[in-house]
Amino acid sequence: MKEVVKDPEKEQSMIEASLKLFGNKGFAATKMEEIALEAGVSKGLLFHYFGNKTNLYLETYEYARQFFYQQINPAVWASSNDFSEMVEQSMRYKLGLQIKYPLEFNFLFYCMGEIQQLPEKIKSQLSEKMQEEYQVTIQLITPVLDRMKIKAPYTRDDVLRVLYFVVQGETEAIQKEMSMHPEWVSLEQLEPMVKRMKTSLTLVQNGFLKE
Repeated sequence: MKEVVKDPEKEQSMIEASLKLFGNKGFAATKMEEIALEAGVSKGLLFHYFGNKTNLYLETYEYARQFFYQQINPAVWASSNDFSEMVEQSMRYKLGLQIKYPLEFNFLFYCMGEIQQLPEKIKSQLSEKMQEEYQVTIQLITPVLDRMKIKAPYTRDDVLRVLYFVVQGETEAIQKEMSMHPEWVSLEQLEPMVKRMKTSLTLVQNGFLKE
């Protein structure tokens, strides 16, 4: 098959339009003609570049997560003394990025919320990518975990599993709350949620650390 030669500026416009519309309306409710109109290109060119809506959604996800990786500063995680401090610092850092780059982050969090309703092809590929992201998270928190003393009978895997579910649940609650308050544009307004996350992690952490 002949390779499609793409204009980088037009491709970027299409991706940004996709981020905005998929991130606001989701996969099913977003039409390709809406994305083309938002990007200022023809619907035919959009299909020429991406083939179909499924491919566009997947490529938009890949763009957004790679964008996120480029913003990561591992020192934000590694410099912490324990998990509650690490989550507090990383949450402030990520919420700051979310305020600065709303298109990319709104899209990623909408993906998390609608993954079970997506077509099977998208769902399976996103699930694989999210597993890769989990491994990136493990790499970020390993320096902190190595400094912590876990009491018997708990294991490192036990700690990671529980922490994953606590952080995931708190993150979903935060995103839901933020979606109800689009007027929040500063970290000061988000501070109560950061404190709540730290409280949850402190409770869990106190259960597995040695005295």
